[in-house]
Amino acid sequence: MNDGNYRKCVGMFVLQKQSGLVFAAERINEPNAWQIPQGGVEDGEDDYDAALRELKEETGIYSVKYIANTKDRYNYNFPNYILEKRKKRGWTDYKGQSIKFFLFEFIGDETEINLQLHSEEIEFSHWKWMKTEKVVDQMIDFKKEAIYAGAKELELI
Repeated sequence: MNDGNYRKCVGMFVLQKQSGLVFAAERINEPNAWQIPQGGVEDGEDDYDAALRELKEETGIYSVKYIANTKDRYNYNFPNYILEKRKKRGWTDYKGQSIKFFLFEFIGDETEINLQLHSEEIEFSHWKWMKTEKVVDQMIDFKKEAIYAGAKELELI
């Protein structure tokens, strides 16, 4: 779906209940840039189903309990260097992403976490549990405002 030239996507805050920390992963192509898992919603796919699929694809995490989701979507624009990369991949019709956030509680064992589950599309090099504010602070600048707004709506900040 194209919402005003924004690609529809989902972002997942995965909460470690006992610590109050959320799952964060370091981008493989941008050292020291941490983020929550996120990914695109495929045509005809429900946002919730996309959230579970993307979470498993990017992190291996599948043992979660749904807590909440944002009512709104939050848009962010890609900077020019990202737009250039996207054009090379054939993504010429998106100027950014429109993201809906989900909050899940992690109920599994950390042994299920596997950042290399889909070896052809590895996005992250490391993971850890972090305070939500710290994840937002260490995120790529162009995503910060949207991620902060989603975290605030979900009462994580």
